[in-house]
Amino acid sequence: MKQFKPVLIAAIACLVVAAALFTVMKLMPKEAEEITPTNKAENSMLMIIQKSATSVKKVEVKVDSGEKFSIDYSLDDTGNTVATLHGGDKNLTYDQKGLTDLTGYVGFLAAIQEIPDATDKEFGFDKPQREIDIDYTDGEKITLLLGKDAPSGDGIYLKRVDTGIVYLIGGSSSDMLMKTLHDYRVFTLFGPYENTTEIRKVTIEREGEDKLIVEAKSGVVSTSEETAVAQYEITSPAQADVSNEALESTLLKPLIEIASERLVEDNPKDLAKYGLDHPVRVEFEDSDDQTVSFLIGGTSENGGNYVMLDGTSSVIETKEPIPFTTVDYTDLMLKLIFLHNMDTVSSVQYQLGSGVVHNFIINSTSPASATFDGKEVSADNISNLFLLTVRFTLQGKLDSSMKYGDPKLTITLKLKNGNTTTMKLCEINDRHYAAVIDGTARYYVNVNQVNELLTAFDTVKSGGIIPAMFE
Repeated sequence: MKQFKPVLIAAIACLVVAAALFTVMKLMPKEAEEITPTNKAENSMLMIIQKSATSVKKVEVKVDSGEKFSIDYSLDDTGNTVATLHGGDKNLTYDQKGLTDLTGYVGFLAAIQEIPDATDKEFGFDKPQREIDIDYTDGEKITLLLGKDAPSGDGIYLKRVDTGIVYLIGGSSSDMLMKTLHDYRVFTLFGPYENTTEIRKVTIEREGEDKLIVEAKSGVVSTSEETAVAQYEITSPAQADVSNEALESTLLKPLIEIASERLVEDNPKDLAKYGLDHPVRVEFEDSDDQTVSFLIGGTSENGGNYVMLDGTSSVIETKEPIPFTTVDYTDLMLKLIFLHNMDTVSSVQYQLGSGVVHNFIINSTSPASATFDGKEVSADNISNLFLLTVRFTLQGKLDSSMKYGDPKLTITLKLKNGNTTTMKLCEINDRHYAAVIDGTARYYVNVNQVNELLTAFDTVKSGGIIPAMFE
């Protein structure tokens, strides 16, 4: 029996030590990050102010740097708290949520611990970092002084003036009470937007160039599939349908993904330093009829762009480069020149440069029936000839160096609604033809497409079969 006594004594000693440690831990003050505002008092909390967020009427802040601002609080028709800031820059945007969140801290404020016998000089209240005056809806006024930071780095000392009691606060409470006007600033440029279809119109302006304007078509089902009907159209500098895929990847997706990295400078004196003396100006309208416009400058050292929202005086750096500053409208266009199917076309006339004219008359599409220069055409040739006619795709945009002569081929589509569309194909060189569409020369096409169509005329006339395009 004696051999078990040492073991029993050791076990009892361990239990005593564990109980002692448990008691000490229970009595230790909570760390700063464990203290968070709440609407209900807990017995374990050491309360400095015990009211509620909705009881806060006004907060005035005086910072040792000389900064002063105040916030008035009221309820809107739905019962939500609205903050009105005084002392900020009217040209800047401030975080409404952050301003209203402050009420949760000055309406219900907990401490880590109370500091007994604290002197003003020892804890920094002779020269406080901050004075906060709070007015409540019940008429009570409370002044808080924020003194020195705690040596341990876990908070800041606070004095409630009317009681003279000094506390240590930390975590989110000290962070919130120490916010400056700069901390309440909003650096979000716009949005957020969940989907590119929320953008209904985009205008891009660059010095020395025509405006690029892209607008959503009305009554078109939203989709980004390239095979779908074009959802957007270019209205400047030309009138053309837009490739859904190209617009999504080149313009709309990069636009809604623009995010701010940091504030660079307020009220800049030298815009040239940021490339904002000759900026690209972008304006867009969303599905809520909100319009946003901003200026894009040069590239930052971190690879983003410098931007300024219109109506503000702050230069902001974006997280990523903005890729569409140099986009050309031809990059966005649906590359097909003719956007017609056989159901909408009644006839096609082809006039060669030699003066020869061919007429392709489409009588019906179901079943397919058509004549070419007065002779019946087989169903295969009807389909293949029409595809060769309307499949012309843009190869690029004409520039001043591209000279061309008289048309080698003029194609005129007569639509069933009475409208006509004409394209004149004029030789530039042995590889390209200028496409003059309804009197306007903007693009060029590949010579092979012209030659294939000319060869198809001879094939039909001889009774042969035009090779299918997609075999």
